[in-house]
Amino acid sequence: MHQQIRFTPALSPSDLEPALKVIADRFNILAVGGSDHEFGGKFGFGVADGQEIAARQALIDAGYTDAEIVDVYHDELDDHPGALLAAVKKAKAQNHGKAVRDIAVGVRLPNGKVPIQIYLE
Repeated sequence: MHQQIRFTPALSPSDLEPALKVIADRFNILAVGGSDHEFGGKFGFGVADGQEIAARQALIDAGYTDAEIVDVYHDELDDHPGALLAAVKKAKAQNHGKAVRDIAVGVRLPNGKVPIQIYLE
């Protein structure tokens, strides 16, 4: 099972940079997604397996008290047309038709594949 940390990067005023500084000092972000980050939206990101709890705690300690760990669909996609569509269909089927909230995309891996995380509600 793969997990993602999600939080609202809004202290006062809403600003993504200080939130990223908390993460960047200690963790490598492997995939990132979300929208409206400085307008009340959630920022979702993945770190290496086993680092989720520490990353969430670092955010909470910095005042981002809504930081949560959620389960996500994870896959490594071949870089070709239709790969994302197939992954979304598979994620929805495995999650009983839940709707896609957002998709986090990582950088191309040495094996040529692109990691994704799909968060469904």
